[in-house]
Amino acid sequence: MWLPWLTAIVAVAYAFARSRRPGGIEINHVTTFTAGYLFYWWLPSLLGIIPIPDVASGLTSYLNQIPTSRIFGYGASILACYLAFASGDLLGTHPIIRARRSSRRPRTFESKLWRAEWIIVLLIFLGACLKDYDVFFQAYSENNLLVVGTLVAISLVLFSVSLRFGLEDRWGFMVGYFICAVVLLTIGGRLYFVSSILTLLIYFSHRKPIRTKVLLIGGVAAICLMGIIGVLRMHTPASILLIFLNVATESLFTSFSLFSYLHANPIAWIKAPAFLLGDLYNLIPSALVNKQNLQTLADSHYEISSPVGAMNSWVSFNVNFGLVGTVVFLFLFGYLMRRHEKLTVPYLMLTGFIAFTFFRDPFSVSLVKNMLEFSLLIPLFLESLNTWVGGTVRHPAKALGNLAAKDRPLSP
Repeated sequence: MWLPWLTAIVAVAYAFARSRRPGGIEINHVTTFTAGYLFYWWLPSLLGIIPIPDVASGLTSYLNQIPTSRIFGYGASILACYLAFASGDLLGTHPIIRARRSSRRPRTFESKLWRAEWIIVLLIFLGACLKDYDVFFQAYSENNLLVVGTLVAISLVLFSVSLRFGLEDRWGFMVGYFICAVVLLTIGGRLYFVSSILTLLIYFSHRKPIRTKVLLIGGVAAICLMGIIGVLRMHTPASILLIFLNVATESLFTSFSLFSYLHANPIAWIKAPAFLLGDLYNLIPSALVNKQNLQTLADSHYEISSPVGAMNSWVSFNVNFGLVGTVVFLFLFGYLMRRHEKLTVPYLMLTGFIAFTFFRDPFSVSLVKNMLEFSLLIPLFLESLNTWVGGTVRHPAKALGNLAAKDRPLSP
């Protein structure tokens, strides 16, 4: 009874201490991690205390058969995980290896190249929409998952390019992105829509802290908006109760995977990340490698139930790393996020994704696609590519000279 409340006090107290600024609240990676942590990991631990809505009554069949010791073990494990993340964040102000000061000049923003890439990605998105226009305003279905995934992927690239313009105080491109994001709402992309808004709030709160009252009102409005969109896509009459349940049951439906796993499996202490390595392997184009023998977590022997496709990330962590490995992972994650806490596209997108996809999607979607591929690899690749192309165009002689220097044989 006491453990969940102790966990909540620790998490809320640390997040508030890290987010509070003289003028209000600064939203950072600790803020979004704590919000997702409380909603997706902590809230299920209360199911033995609070009543369960009828729409999620199937959880009780798992919950009643889970040994009490295993329920307590889950509660203790999530507290240990948060303490590990917070410890990494605290130590993130102290570098393990002191890097030398770089004498390189700041990179020039190549606006023409970024603009060309933005237009190209927008045209690809519009072409994909016209090709598969029949998926819009449809209920959730496995038949349109590939189309939805493709549109979401293109939109994430468009968002990263638009955000790069935003860092230069050119927000017109972001308006174009949000027009596309509204289209995504009709195919179930509400969490991506909210994540993109959250990313912008993170940026502006670093520029100027948001007043607590404004943030609370905006948070309630965003929750209501998510519920309304969810109800509309269900094609059911809207009501205040149904809107509230649509949001509240998001955590409960994600918990199906958690409680079915705890029902059928003991908590692992240490594991090798075999499933995560398979997810990373999927980054390689299928034309280059054979992926037929890859085993997914859904096809494994763990007997995990996921009726709506969501996967509680505690389950993914436990089958890939075990409890000890998860603690180490989250410590390093908190440390690295604190070390790179600056207004860059990778940090902003990673922080925006932590609140939702990090906690409720399979690793193949959250860590590999949304966070590694679209928040890190693609933005860093585009930044490096544009810097190199722009420098080559402006100083062709210097670029050719550098290439010649690399090809010059070493003197004896």
